[in-house]
Amino acid sequence: MIRANVTSIPRQSFASKPIPIPASPTAATALKKLYEGAHDSKGKQIFPGFVPGAEEGEGGWDLWITGNEPGKALLFAFGSGFFGNMVYAQADWDYKKAKLDEAVDCS
Repeated sequence: MIRANVTSIPRQSFASKPIPIPASPTAATALKKLYEGAHDSKGKQIFPGFVPGAEEGEGGWDLWITGNEPGKALLFAFGSGFFGNMVYAQADWDYKKAKLDEAVDCS
């Protein structure tokens, strides 16, 4: 039997990483949230952040995170589809009305 040797490399905090592009305070706040990942109301991380440096190139943020217009990124499509169809069984589920803690408890 062959066993894989998997090493986990802990991510550094956002504070130790420079913002990869010149950014306004609003953009810097948005980037910080993307790099830190999602947290519940108690501060527990529920989804990992995105790795700095993966913003550009094919398969980068244009495709997965920002999309070519609001609501068109793949991450949005997969997340909305998962919660709307599999968690809540409501095709018209609206993420804007969701409470993160409740949504995580349901999934």
